[in-house]
Amino acid sequence: MTSDEREAFRNSPIEDVIAERKLVSVDQNGQSQNVTIQIGRPYQVDEYEAACSLALYGWTGRLPEIRNTDSLGALCLAIRVAKIIMTGHLQSGGKVYWTEDRSEELSVGAVFPTQITPPME
Repeated sequence: MTSDEREAFRNSPIEDVIAERKLVSVDQNGQSQNVTIQIGRPYQVDEYEAACSLALYGWTGRLPEIRNTDSLGALCLAIRVAKIIMTGHLQSGGKVYWTEDRSEELSVGAVFPTQITPPME
């Protein structure tokens, strides 16, 4: 794959998006950019493997398909890879916010929650 083909792939859309989150990212130099995290519907590749699309537009772009033995495994790994990339951004001095006004700085746990929140009454 040529560098032009890689760049075209990184910017290509995911066909069947099942989850999306939009953020504002600020790097260690204060440069701001919009980030859209998208995860595609997992699909069966063959009898023994499933794959899931993942893109972090604004950071890495679209990544190669995330693969595992079944669709749940592929989906879980795609989420894990997105968390790892965001963690790297934060560890390098970057920050993440919900909106451009930067009123609430986010942690990995805020973007990728791991605790069940009781319903509001």
